[in-house]
Formats: sequence, structure tokens, C-alpha cells
Amino acid sequence: MSALAGAWAREVATDAWPGPVAAGRAPATRLFVAGGATHAGKSTICLGILQQAVETYGANQVAYVKAATQDEREDAVSRWCASNKVEYRSGKHCPIVYYAGFTRAFLDGSAGTSQQWLDRAARVVEELASTRKFVLIDGVGFPAVGSVCGTSNADVAKRLEAPVVLVVKSGVGGAIDEASYGTAFFGARDVPVLGVVLNRSAAAGFYSRDKVLAPVHSYFASTRLALYGIVPDEPSLTDLRTAAAASEVDAAPAASHVRKHVDVAQILTDAARDPWNAQRVVPTVAPADAIDADDLRLRVQQAAAQIGAEVVKEKC
Repeated sequence: MSALAGAWAREVATDAWPGPVAAGRAPATRLFVAGGATHAGKSTICLGILQQAVETYGANQVAYVKAATQDEREDAVSRWCASNKVEYRSGKHCPIVYYAGFTRAFLDGSAGTSQQWLDRAARVVEELASTRKFVLIDGVGFPAVGSVCGTSNADVAKRLEAPVVLVVKSGVGGAIDEASYGTAFFGARDVPVLGVVLNRSAAAGFYSRDKVLAPVHSYFASTRLALYGIVPDEPSLTDLRTAAAASEVDAAPAASHVRKHVDVAQILTDAARDPWNAQRVVPTVAPADAIDADDLRLRVQQAAAQIGAEVVKEKC
């Protein structure tokens, strides 16, 4: 698989992509995993990357952050991190939680600013990166989620200066279209996309992994994007997120399945060589103007409850 990935990885010259490397950032390698669409399987791919990172750097040198979420339940990645003694922030501890009422509160000016939320995510990552060698950042939904608040996946990745690996649903034309759309969205914000992973290819038939590999490889060979692998669907892993939300699950098989079909070692190498990571310096200034997310949520929920009470009263 390294031939598929390494041969087509983008150049890592300083001027290969626009956008400055900010001073004052912890030197740990950062990598942002984004989905081309909702339920593309980002978290499953994260498991494979984390397992490789732990073998490469050691568990105490790796951290995982779910930068933003719409679901605060436990998931397979957080359970895997807990079992493998990897520090993580997810669920209700995500820096940005899009709970009910958040968007409206943001638009009426009562939920802080875009910069405050981006800085909140940055503080979490900086804290974890300060004593570690690798931090994996997991996106939410499709690339544009959060745009209304100025906190899309691309906005967050840019604030964190984390290059992106894009996970798209397997196929040929549809997968390439999804990759093109996602790459364009991140590129518009000067965020580098290292490459793609096609996830959940059919087990057999016209869209099986063996049938789509050649044409997809041919396409990405003509681009700056690495094709890191094509992951065939595994029925036993389909409901992993739902199962993990309710009880303990063994996520190790999912991680191994990903590593069997994705060149995760090359992903780590490309991430470390990316200019944003290769040129970091030790942080000297901590972000300021913090937002109290818990207090804000309480006020938004109270306001929503009041509105609901008034609606009921009017109907009566």
C-alpha cells in the first residue's frame, strides 16, 4: 500500500501550500481526520491511526481530541483510548458541542464569537500537545459543519494548524467527487489535505475493493493527493458507534481492520513532514479571552425552556 500513498503524497516544501506557520505552538505532530460526508467512518479510521501512533510513539505520547461534536455519548474511540491509556477529550468534554439551541444562540450574539470557540479548541490541543509527540484531531460530519458559527472543520483545522486526511465513502465517481468537494473546501481556507481514505467498499460486485482500486488509483496518481487505502466493509463493525454509546465494546478489531487496508504508517510520516508540523516551535503565549461553555449552555437551555413554556401558554 505504501506505493499507493507515498508516491502521490504532496510535496512538503515550505511554500507548497499557502498559510503561515504560527509561532508559539507546541511541537507535537497534529493530524486532522475529516469526513467527506456524514457517517463516512472517520472514527473507525481514527482507530487505525491511533493504534499505529501508539506503536510508534508510545501511549503516553499520543492524544486524541474530538474537536467538535453533535453527539455527547461515549463512542468507540473514547473507549479504545481509555482501554489503551491514551489521553483523550471527547463527548461532553469536546471543546465545541453543537447542542440544541447553540446555533440560534450564536446568531443572536449570546453564544460568544467564532474566535472564542476556535481558541477554546486550540487551548485543549495545545495542552495535550505540550507533553506529547502526536495529537489526532477528529472532525464532525462533513467539511462545512459548523460554518454558520465560523467553526467549520476547515476553520478548526486552520486554527490548530493541522493537515487533513479526508475519509470518503468508497466507489469511483462518487468517491472522487466527494474528495474533490472536500479538498476544495479545505483549500479555500488554505488548509492542506494530505490524502484520502476510501471507506466501506462493497464486499463483492461492481463496487468491491478489487474492482475500484485500479480506476481510483489512476485518478489520484494524477493529483497531489495520496490514496492511503480502500477499506472494505465489515458487517461486524457497522454498528460500532451505536454499540459503543450503550456499553463497552472491543474496538481493537476495527483498528486492525483499518491497518490491514490503509497505509497508516505513511499517514503518520506525511503528517510529520507537513510544513505546519515540521516548523513548529515551543509555545510562548497562551490564548486569552476564554468562554465559559458550561455556563453558556445552561443559559441557552433555560432560555429555550422559557420559550417552550410561553408557546404552551399561548396554545392554552
